[in-house]
Amino acid sequence: MPSPWSHICDFLQKTIDSVDFSRWIKPVQAEFLDRGILVLRPPSRYHCEWFREHYLDLILSYCRQIDHNLHIKIETPACRNRSKDHSISLTKTLSRVPDLDSSKSFDTLLVGSFNRFAFNAAKSFSEKPVMSFNPLLIEGAQGSGKTHFLQAIANRYSSRNQQIPLLLDCRHFGAQDVALLRFLHENSNYCSKTVSILLIDNMHLLPKRDKLQQHLCHLFDYFYDLPKPMVFTSDGLPGLLPSLEPALRSRLNWGLVARINELTFEDSMRILAKLCNGLNASQSKSIRAFVQLYRPKCFADILGCVEKLKLFIQNGGISINRQLLDQTRGEEEAILLIQGLICKVYHLQPQDLCGTSRQVAVSNARHMCMYFCKNMTSLSYAKIGSYFGSRNHSTIIHACRKVRAEIKRNPEFAQEVVKLERDIYKLLKRKNLIKKEG
Repeated sequence: MPSPWSHICDFLQKTIDSVDFSRWIKPVQAEFLDRGILVLRPPSRYHCEWFREHYLDLILSYCRQIDHNLHIKIETPACRNRSKDHSISLTKTLSRVPDLDSSKSFDTLLVGSFNRFAFNAAKSFSEKPVMSFNPLLIEGAQGSGKTHFLQAIANRYSSRNQQIPLLLDCRHFGAQDVALLRFLHENSNYCSKTVSILLIDNMHLLPKRDKLQQHLCHLFDYFYDLPKPMVFTSDGLPGLLPSLEPALRSRLNWGLVARINELTFEDSMRILAKLCNGLNASQSKSIRAFVQLYRPKCFADILGCVEKLKLFIQNGGISINRQLLDQTRGEEEAILLIQGLICKVYHLQPQDLCGTSRQVAVSNARHMCMYFCKNMTSLSYAKIGSYFGSRNHSTIIHACRKVRAEIKRNPEFAQEVVKLERDIYKLLKRKNLIKKEG
């Protein structure tokens, strides 16, 4: 005779999405006891909470229809021991983890109004043995210092703990990293004794291949149940990262999200003054004018002009070097020329490129324009985004990736890109605006 759980599963399989059924219903173990009690055992505490919130009412409603005497009991799992003795050496597997940079600590972080909340959250997270929130997600634009925060937390744990801080970067994920996550998932007890904290940089670039995100979800559940600390960084909020599976986006929202904002004008001035030793009152007006023109939005933008400013200070100048001003103005002019040429080719208006229209023709032209602006100027993604209706830097990254992928896939499109690139090059060359290499 089929158990009540098999009837319930048949009902749920017809009622909910097949992906949700495989993810949330299939892993649940069931045991039918005497006195009409059905015990359900989800595989993790997070799974249990999600199961209760989204499916328990539906199951109870169905149970009332088939058997009024059937009672459902859900057991919250304790910390599980799923380890097996494997011959693989975790230390050897961890050999590809990036080395910690001892120079990146909380003491060397430059703190201002733009990142003070993230700084306090990260420092508190690294000092308290019992976390009041887990995980910590540090969100900010490219070049905003997220990796410095991650290294600072890892260094703090490394200095006071014999266990290994596991630090991974999604930009360089390879087959061994996938094997590492699978190994940690399957050998959770060994993991709990060896790894002190899980830190993953650039979650917005996490690949989808080899069930990587599924392994990370399971590892997340295990760390959350222990509990062991987890820190992630991303260039956007979890809900705005379409490359991540829904289950992983949901988990990233489970703890605290600490955002690093764009630099304010005063923060930019203060950081430049600290980085450029020798700044004095007679030069501050020139530096102020430079910051107003350059409008740095993150650390990467500031570091891009620090060496130029140091050279300027060493030479004893009292005003902004004309060449620096011309270079900045030149790249801004190049953006406008590229936009103008794209509008002419695709019969659009400049406001179409900066607007919100999602028509295929407009969207494709906008992506193409963003691609050329990045390839033919030295401006950052964030800076280019400011010329397209103040779009986020991740939008520019997405556009460049999409164009590059289409170039590989479509030979006709690749020829069109080559022709446009040649026309833009000729236009910028006539204006002496070709990007300097190196």
